[in-house]
Amino acid sequence: PSDLIYSLDTDDLAGVFLLRNFGAEEQRLFHSIDRRVSDLNTDPSQERLACAVKHGNGIWNIGIMSLDGSGLSEATEGDSVDRAPSWIPGRPDEIVFQSAGIGRDRNGVAIGLGPFHLETLNIISGEMTSIADDPKHDLLAPRFDRDGNLFFIRRPHRSLNERPSLGRGLL
Repeated sequence: PSDLIYSLDTDDLAGVFLLRNFGAEEQRLFHSIDRRVSDLNTDPSQERLACAVKHGNGIWNIGIMSLDGSGLSEATEGDSVDRAPSWIPGRPDEIVFQSAGIGRDRNGVAIGLGPFHLETLNIISGEMTSIADDPKHDLLAPRFDRDGNLFFIRRPHRSLNERPSLGRGLL
């Protein structure tokens, strides 16, 4: 594999780029001022790209686009942070991803983020299934292997408004 797909996010512009032949050629697949795209994952057929799409209000949705950068559509919605999509081997239209709800005050300001749990999504039917959650831990970066085993990172959950104590900060 001599190709590399990557995302770039600056203050002025975000985009998805393809480097071919070990960097000899570069192609801009997608660019936008309004939407930030990251967490890229190519499907096994090399025809589609799953990604996370960031909006200015703190919401992240799962997006799907053609590998040529056209047709970006958002497959999830809601007041949540949906990140780290990964195609599921042997299930060509399904992805797994991490999701956490955003808690807001009465003025709409984000004041908390729930623990990340894991979801699968069929991008054709739109059916979502929660497959793992833990109220005390974030479940991150999910991946299925070819045998159907699920792997992910588990870390203690810390809310957005949790701050280290003064003593902990001094350490």
